[in-house]
Amino acid sequence: MEKGFVGGYVGAIVYVDLSTQKIRKELLDERFARTYIGGKGFGARTLYDILKPRIDPLSYENVITFMTGPLTGTAASMSGRHCVTFKSPLTGIWCDSGAGGDFGPEMKFAGYDGIVIGGVSKKPVYVWIEDDEVEIRDGQHLWGMNTHECVRNIRKDLGDEDVHVATIGQAGENLVRYACISYDLYRDQAGRGGGGAVMGSKKLKAIAITGSGSIEVRDVTKFEEVVRQDMADHFSEAAAKNDPLMTNIILYGTVNGVAIFNEYGILPTRNFFTGEFEGADKIRGEAFRERVYIAEKAGFGCPVPCAKLSLVRSGPYAGTVHTGPEYESVCMLGSNCGVDNPEAITKASLLCDEYGIDTISVGVVIGFAMECYEKGIISKQDTNGIELTFGDCDAQIETIRKIALREGIGDLLAEGVRRVSEKLGKRTQDFAMHVKGMELPGYEPRGTLGMALAFATSDRGGCHLRCWPIGEELFGKLDRFSTKDKATTVFRQENMQAMRFTLGTCEYYTQSFDKLLSAATGWNITMERMLRTGERIYNLTRAFNTREHLNRKDDTLPRRSMEEPMPSGPSKGHYVKPEDLNKMLDEYYAIRGWDKNGIPTRAKLHELGLSDVARDLEREEYAA
Repeated sequence: MEKGFVGGYVGAIVYVDLSTQKIRKELLDERFARTYIGGKGFGARTLYDILKPRIDPLSYENVITFMTGPLTGTAASMSGRHCVTFKSPLTGIWCDSGAGGDFGPEMKFAGYDGIVIGGVSKKPVYVWIEDDEVEIRDGQHLWGMNTHECVRNIRKDLGDEDVHVATIGQAGENLVRYACISYDLYRDQAGRGGGGAVMGSKKLKAIAITGSGSIEVRDVTKFEEVVRQDMADHFSEAAAKNDPLMTNIILYGTVNGVAIFNEYGILPTRNFFTGEFEGADKIRGEAFRERVYIAEKAGFGCPVPCAKLSLVRSGPYAGTVHTGPEYESVCMLGSNCGVDNPEAITKASLLCDEYGIDTISVGVVIGFAMECYEKGIISKQDTNGIELTFGDCDAQIETIRKIALREGIGDLLAEGVRRVSEKLGKRTQDFAMHVKGMELPGYEPRGTLGMALAFATSDRGGCHLRCWPIGEELFGKLDRFSTKDKATTVFRQENMQAMRFTLGTCEYYTQSFDKLLSAATGWNITMERMLRTGERIYNLTRAFNTREHLNRKDDTLPRRSMEEPMPSGPSKGHYVKPEDLNKMLDEYYAIRGWDKNGIPTRAKLHELGLSDVARDLEREEYAA
């Protein structure tokens, strides 16, 4: 098809309706692109416009989008990202989930800034894209395969080992509410919120894509100049020597965080009971490097090899090959479940990738189930004979399998910790560690009030990627036990992250956004304007959630975080006092321009160019 405007973009979005089997392509509108930039912004506006409020996320009415940014697939550093958006079957609200690797860049090489998929197929299918050709193909022979088997079989069917594939495993097929979407072989996942279950509900096993095109930028000379300067300033050998964090990431990957957060007493341990793990030294970065790491890997366009190829050489899990695990997986499958065995954690993480399960959510769900088991709330009969105690590696691995296949106790645990606690009762909600239905990631909020506010205000639920104030609390000037400046920090970082997720760059990339985007598009972009775009997007996702009847009551934390003082360690005695959370929320809402119930005001929405959204929220059924 004829392209729309270019300059960082390739000019088209493809729409696939699995119910009618119809495919259509639309030129990318430049005004739309200027307003929402790409990635999360494109997805937010698309879902807000298409989805009716309070639809069932697992129904034909839900839509899932795969959106790139204007820097995705370019020569910019760390530019391999794209953003998947959908209404979450885990939380029932907005969700976006990012992924790296080659799939996003390949979308653009094929000529598409985004893919939008709706409807439900009558039988399993996969979508095949090769430049202008887009087809819905029979996928019945792929149904039942794990993610790696599916990728290999699609490549074999197509006779092309370079095809890039986004797929679901058995967890997505079985509608595990935190099933993820996996890309190619190993590591890259759109992990959080249940995107894999959305694909499974649509009988969509995979999307396979290959492209022969290229990406144009408007000012090639300027763009290359900015890229070269970024490399020299931040990613050269000389720069790395002056950056201990970069050096540690190269050596140990993100697992380096285990030692750091344990030292501050904020490493989630045994279902967030405490923040220090007696086995932390056994699962820190040095231990993984010594026992399982065999090589470094980097993503598309990335000069930093933060990924580690791992091999379990001996023991009951010998032969396990995995890219990872990352910090969040080591924390949630490790300390949060009382497991201190790198080989077992590597095996558990690999199984999650093969079945297509979010390692964060499953680690919290299993940790919660272990606490229930040890308190006698669930029995050995309930667990199908599994001794589900903290630290039992084999019990954890078997439970992951049962969850993916929805066998026995796994059928209940596949629903996510909020629904499990609601069904079990017996005050289990006191230690169900989630926000808005999404399980918390690897940071204990009782030891960092900035992260506590970040979790509470996150647009997708318990999440560390909306903002990360913990960096300024541990290594900057913020007092982690004080409410001072937390609202302004969270506001600023949320806008920055929302903007970053529009561009197609890694969350670690912090340099020269404005210069790169200006050179790529030919627009005059300032950092102030980009942050304004981030603010617009965050208000739009908040409005999406407001239509789902979320407000201040939902901007809260688990009872354990707000009622149980930390029992030991450097954060001993601390907890998130309700009055402190309320104080931070009042300040945060005021800065955001939202009312005291957390609803975006008419004035703020008009200011951000969202007048139609303001009119929508004034309708009686959405009134606070």
